[in-house]
Amino acid sequence: MADQRIVVLAGPGAPTNILVHHLRSHFQLVGVIMESPQSKWRLLQRRAARIGWMKIAGQVLFLFAIVPILKWTSGRRREEILRSYGLNENELPNNGIIHVASVNHDATVAALHLLRPDVVVVSGTRVIRQHVLSAVDVPFINIHAGITPRYRGIHGLYWALMNDDAANAGVTVHLVDKGIDTGGIIAQAQVEHTAADNFTTYPLLQLARGLELLMSALRDKANGKLIGQHREMDSRLWHHPTLRQYLNGRWSKGVK
Repeated sequence: MADQRIVVLAGPGAPTNILVHHLRSHFQLVGVIMESPQSKWRLLQRRAARIGWMKIAGQVLFLFAIVPILKWTSGRRREEILRSYGLNENELPNNGIIHVASVNHDATVAALHLLRPDVVVVSGTRVIRQHVLSAVDVPFINIHAGITPRYRGIHGLYWALMNDDAANAGVTVHLVDKGIDTGGIIAQAQVEHTAADNFTTYPLLQLARGLELLMSALRDKANGKLIGQHREMDSRLWHHPTLRQYLNGRWSKGVK
């Protein structure tokens, strides 16, 4: 396992910092390929084409009116989770990082050829196109904050609670394909939460549990036992809640 050539293909942010620090504490990573942040305006435009500007407006209101309050009130809980799981979200040192404009640019393909990975761990990138996934003949593995295929997209634990679906409030480690969270499932697990948790801490709990599943997946890869399977269940792509959805869920179901 120690001889595996592991490369991280990621977007910037605290979850990527936690992932890379965690992997480096267990293995010798051969490199991190980091894409530049996506344009939020272009993201909104693409999403609006699917769900409409009215819903986008509700999501933006939620992000600006509710999320900062949730972050402020759950600061102590966040520190408790980081400490109890031994997670480090400090900024990454720049050494060993290859910066690219986009995960789908030719520079990413060139970097993969240079680093010659045995496995690529993905974290917080754009949807990866097929020409990048085919650039090296190795598995691309991702930790997804939800039980797939039912909770694809984002905030899967939150939406499971909103749907009275606690049995599927969890995390998935899966193979990456050209779809959005549609690759073969390697492992899944439920994620426990407390009354002190909310929309902003659920993903951290999912990441902590997902890292445990990822370690097992990398061991399986080293031993030639890595398998991805598809699960027969309903499939849906989820986004941020709107302000109205969040407030309704908070008042009627107590989902924070």
